[in-house]
Amino acid sequence: MKKILIVDDNLQNIFLLEAVLMSNDFILETAKNGKEALDKTEEFLPDLIISDILMPVMDGYTFCIEVKRKPKLKETPFIFYTATYTSTADRDFALKLGADEFLIKPLEPEAFLSAVQDVMNRLPGMNKSVPKSSPGPSIGEDALLREYNSVLISKLEDKMIQTERAETELRSYADALENEIKDRKKIEIELRESEERFSSFFKGAIFGLYRTNPKGRILLANRKLISMLGYSSFEELARRDLTIDGFEISSDRTKFMEEIEKHGEIHNWDDKWRRKDGTFIYVRESAKAIKNKEGKLVCYDGFVEDVTDIKIIEEELEKSRRLFQTLANVSPVGIFKADANGDTVYVNPRWCELSGLTSEEAKGIGWLKAVHPEDREVIMSEWEKASIEKTGSQAKYRFTKSDGKIIWVIGNAVPEYNNDEVIGYIGTITDVTELIEKENEIITLNCAIEQSPVLIILTNLNDEIVYVNPTFTSVTGFTAEEVIGQPAQILANDSLTELQLTDIQNKLKNGEIWNGEFYNQRKNGEFFWESLTISTILNSENEPIHYLIIGLDVTDKKINEQELIRAKEKAEVMNTLKSNLLANLSHELRTPLISVLGFSELIKEIAENQQIVNMAVNIKHGGSRLLMTLNNLLQFSRIEKEHIVPLLSDLDINETIACAMDLHQTEAEIKGLTLISELSPGKLICKSDRVLVADILSNLIQNAIKFTFEGKVLITSETAGNSIIITVSDTGIGIPDDVKSLIFEAFRQASEGYTRAYEGTGLGLTIAKSFAEALNGTISYESKLNEGSKFTLTLPLIK
Repeated sequence: MKKILIVDDNLQNIFLLEAVLMSNDFILETAKNGKEALDKTEEFLPDLIISDILMPVMDGYTFCIEVKRKPKLKETPFIFYTATYTSTADRDFALKLGADEFLIKPLEPEAFLSAVQDVMNRLPGMNKSVPKSSPGPSIGEDALLREYNSVLISKLEDKMIQTERAETELRSYADALENEIKDRKKIEIELRESEERFSSFFKGAIFGLYRTNPKGRILLANRKLISMLGYSSFEELARRDLTIDGFEISSDRTKFMEEIEKHGEIHNWDDKWRRKDGTFIYVRESAKAIKNKEGKLVCYDGFVEDVTDIKIIEEELEKSRRLFQTLANVSPVGIFKADANGDTVYVNPRWCELSGLTSEEAKGIGWLKAVHPEDREVIMSEWEKASIEKTGSQAKYRFTKSDGKIIWVIGNAVPEYNNDEVIGYIGTITDVTELIEKENEIITLNCAIEQSPVLIILTNLNDEIVYVNPTFTSVTGFTAEEVIGQPAQILANDSLTELQLTDIQNKLKNGEIWNGEFYNQRKNGEFFWESLTISTILNSENEPIHYLIIGLDVTDKKINEQELIRAKEKAEVMNTLKSNLLANLSHELRTPLISVLGFSELIKEIAENQQIVNMAVNIKHGGSRLLMTLNNLLQFSRIEKEHIVPLLSDLDINETIACAMDLHQTEAEIKGLTLISELSPGKLICKSDRVLVADILSNLIQNAIKFTFEGKVLITSETAGNSIIITVSDTGIGIPDDVKSLIFEAFRQASEGYTRAYEGTGLGLTIAKSFAEALNGTISYESKLNEGSKFTLTLPLIK
């Protein structure tokens, strides 16, 4: 970033230049004259210097000469920025001294920045095609001195001319004054009388009066003004230059002079004047410019009123107004103000938010537009009555917003008095929608508690009953009057054990809920079983305030539970008998059935009569079906009777699938089906129960063949993460939606009863699911009617 040194004795000029240059990312340093700037260049070493010419101690021309004499600064770009030296000769002389640019004040910021940037572009490294700054004056020392003197003499001549003009004006003023004296001599007597009257008024006026010359020097001041400013005499006051230190720093005296020069007078100008002791007073000033016959300004006459007390009151009122405005703006309630006739003149933002109206729409009686139509007439009538009687009012009503939302509010208004006279009304509206909703909830909850079928008891922290509901009376026989104020333990009738009481106290102390049952006694001496829930009610600070006891007469439930227990025990005995019967039947029937199957196979092989062969085939088919049924019944009875414990060993899943397919290949061929597989490459080894896996696969494959009449049955295997996935898909009849939830239940099929369309006991999928769960696996399925089914067996991959 480039560094710029600004040299100017006018602080306002420096401020303006800083504002323009700092916003363009320059690093700035300032000085009030050439001598101060020259000292600062030792350390600051600027990349550019911008200097005024007419300055005290060392002017800009001399400063430029000294800069160009320093080896470190002679090539530093130099810009003159002046409002005094504005001639062509001034410019030429500046450039001869080595300046890079000569600018005349004032200059628009854009033009000034453009000139600065143009000079900056001439710095080394910025633009090699632009010549560097002049290293020093282009004329000799003698010539330089002569030209410098010439410029100063030129300025001196200008001042002489201005002085001569002033003397001419003064002579003109003296002539006019002489003529005025002659005229005054003619009316000296009248003037003396007038002066005496004026003097009397001037000295005794309750306002401060003054007269100043055009330059602000005090010519006259009355006693009121002298004392107002804390001086003891006019002479002491006159010695003070009020134009320098007579006003508070924020006073815009320039604006005051502009107004009086423009209009010739000024009225009620509020200002802040400094007293002799340094304190300030607020004044209200009026003044007039006095001119002679030729229209030349002679003096200023004015009067001053000390309005400090008024200002303090006004400031306090303004503070109060701001405080009220702030409170009104942040208030959580709506605030409104009405005049003595009851017409609204003000509403705060919260009122607008609640009503949905703007402040302008609410004025007068416009606020009624927000009131619900059903409430409008009543509210207006009550408000008019309160306005006529000059009393306060309170009402609960509804607001309806433009979006249809309805809220409940409570409005309060009180009269505003001035000397016992009602001058208006101040009021508030509070949104009570949530409160009303809570009240409705409480009413609803109270109704629910009063009508609850369970008995409810509420106690304080001292265990004293404070409330019971009607169900309590109907269950126990005790009325509310008999138990309220009594310890809750009297209702237990010594049925609660010490252990239960300790458990209740500990749980309530830890903020837990106690549940239990005990044998209680009604007022009439009858005993009954009661189920209790005891909990703590907390307030908004999470502190306990009540204990809630909810009781339920469970005598009938207890009786039913005992009957159910007896029925369960009887059912378990019957189920054990059933399982034993199924196991015994399977065992007793399997031995002769195997003989039947063996002899049927032998007859088929030795018989020559085709009719006998067919009979043997039918015997074998029926026997095989019966054997499969017995096997399923035996496995099912095993599942019901005991917990299945798998015997884990290394098992090749692909080999087990192949064996299961071989077992059912003939069955598939008989139905004209294709039985195929798509197995994971190589061996798929895991630890599992060989028998259980084989039974699962056999049941799934057999089930697929049974319900498929054309197409194929496909078996696949793969691994997924830590699982083995085996699928059995068919192109069979599928499963209807209304029986999908039944297929894993025992003895259930899609068609059931004596008219069912398919053979089997309905145990295959039940057994497969039980065996899969015993292996920590799952069976799921997907099926569409008349499109086929897909069963998925998932087993854990345990190596």
